[in-house]
Amino acid sequence: MYLKQFVDETLGNSILFDRLGNDRLAAVIDSTACVDSLSSSGRRSGAAIDLRADTHLHNDFISGAHELLARETSFVGASAEARLEFEYQPLRGGATLSLGD
Repeated sequence: MYLKQFVDETLGNSILFDRLGNDRLAAVIDSTACVDSLSSSGRRSGAAIDLRADTHLHNDFISGAHELLARETSFVGASAEARLEFEYQPLRGGATLSLGD
């Protein structure tokens, strides 16, 4: 398991980049709109970002989900209540997502 935390002190936000096992897939949880460092971490660890998820959103926070989706993410998981204006997997409480093996 490879886990890296990116902390944005100005927003009080922590982003998690997680690569599991020997898979070349990774998940990014709660990213900001500045996704360059996340994409770089993926390349350095040899992983493609396959899953992007937001655990919660705020009115003063711009998610990086759409930007990552445009670059490399195969799908975005977000609350079913979010009613996002781009393709995403709607999630409800207790939902389980798979990432590689």
